[in-house]
Amino acid sequence: MDEDVRPWGDGGAQYQGLHFVKVWIALKTGTKMEILVPPDMQDKMRIGWSNDGYRLANELKVSGCESNPAGAQWVAYPGGFWLKEAGCVPLTITTDTTTETIHVPIGKSCP
Repeated sequence: MDEDVRPWGDGGAQYQGLHFVKVWIALKTGTKMEILVPPDMQDKMRIGWSNDGYRLANELKVSGCESNPAGAQWVAYPGGFWLKEAGCVPLTITTDTTTETIHVPIGKSCP
């Protein structure tokens, strides 16, 4: 058995040919950032995190979340990835000081 293969598309949520994989996101309060699906992946995946339902997108702009209750240093949101197929998917993350591309293993390990 291939150790890089994880269960994929086992009756979970689907929308327009995309399979949903839940991955919570935690954001440091007060931090501005942008998460972008690279252009060459935009026909293969979407992202979405929210506390009020699905919002599929190619980008997420965070203006600096506040916490509830006040004073918390991190806030968490449910959501995740919508993909046509399992893979090691790239996300470009930009903050005030840097831009970096990370790779997230979704149903398949990253090399």
